[in-house]
Amino acid sequence: MTPPTLTPRELQCLRYAAAGLPSPAIAAHLGITPRTVEFHLANARRKLGSRNRCAAVARALQLGLLAAHPPPGPGPES
Repeated sequence: MTPPTLTPRELQCLRYAAAGLPSPAIAAHLGITPRTVEFHLANARRKLGSRNRCAAVARALQLGLLAAHPPPGPGPES
């Protein structure tokens, strides 16, 4: 079975979600709104057949779509 194709932005949002960041923090890192983060995560959940964020992250890790380490790159200063 072929893994679903996620967009680069969906993968970015999932990587930050895997690191435990809430939507507002993900939004700050990516320069988008929290609502847009939720949009990308909802699309990823749908494509992965997952009911929630945690299940989507677990499924993406299982399929090898995400590495098991935090996303790289500096974020905004708090």
